Amino acid sequence: MSVRSAPHRVTVDGTVHEIRAAMLLVLNCGRLPPGFLTLRSTLAPDDGWLDVVALDADGVFQSASAVIELLLGNGKGGSKGRRVWWGRGRTIRVEVPEGASRPVQLDGEVTGTTPFEARLMPGGLAVLVGAGFKAHHG
Repeated sequence: MSVRSAPHRVTVDGTVHEIRAAMLLVLNCGRLPPGFLTLRSTLAPDDGWLDVVALDADGVFQSASAVIELLLGNGKGGSKGRRVWWGRGRTIRVEVPEGASRPVQLDGEVTGTTPFEARLMPGGLAVLVGAGFKAHHG
């Protein structure tokens, strides 16, 4: 199986972005899985934002380049790097305007296909945390 980017239409709080992506993530924390790999220290589950990151890659070499760029933190804050695009909002809609729908996963489980919409719902989830947790206020 080879890695191939496809055109995506990503709408962040009403602003449409046309993006090519082999992988697109909507995040509410900066670690994948929590405690293992830190994508960005500024992403926090209680900061009031959803973040979206898209990796544009065709083939193994571009995939490696995209992952390196992601881990080094290029393309920050609603911008586009060479292979990585970041956005931030409270409502994120993802569509694939051309071709077949793409599978959607939620925490590693396939839950459907595109299009999908993720919305921030303040107070919608109660979370238990340990004594060492520091709340972020943004």
